Amino acid sequence: MSVINYVKNNSKLFLMSLIIGVAMPQLFGGSLAVNVLENPYTDTKLEVEDVFVKYHLNVNAITNQYLEILITEEDPVVLFPQNVEDCASENVSTFCLADVLNKELRDLETAFAERSDEFEIPSDGDLENRIDAALKQTADRQLLINDELEVAKMTLDLTLETYNQIQLVYPLHKEFLTLIENLEDYRDNLGALRAVIDGFPSKFNDATTIHCK
Repeated sequence: MSVINYVKNNSKLFLMSLIIGVAMPQLFGGSLAVNVLENPYTDTKLEVEDVFVKYHLNVNAITNQYLEILITEEDPVVLFPQNVEDCASENVSTFCLADVLNKELRDLETAFAERSDEFEIPSDGDLENRIDAALKQTADRQLLINDELEVAKMTLDLTLETYNQIQLVYPLHKEFLTLIENLEDYRDNLGALRAVIDGFPSKFNDATTIHCK
């Protein structure tokens, strides 16, 4: 039996499954609605591309917050915690940033997993062609989602690697800047000392005598 014939023969079953899928969360306390509110990427009104843009903007904003604390605080907390629960709001270690960003990625994956069964049949044309078009559209969308998720994972790894390097190198950078400032002060003081020395004569006549002339 072809896919088209199967869909035609089981249209009532598909409709009932859809109704049950919508009604069941409400009958059992609306837990699905709560999960949707907690996940920022489950807005089905957004196109796939818009969801990924929203994700990358959120990841960028979170990373910038950590970077700002890391760079502006006199003594930022970068201790490696014993577990995730020890990641306080002021802890800007790579471990804690990774925990936050991985939650964003998990939310993104969950949101698209919930949308994987979206199936919209076009209104134009005969039923067979409309179903074929819907199947192709669904396959193309899933391919796009898979590709973008891979990009999101690679970007996350690169972000954490870069942040970790900054966390390790930035204290040395601050010490280097302090060293430069100290060398500049030494240069300025040495120049002032030379200006004083230049006021003295470069030669003294018969400097070995004990008599003044």
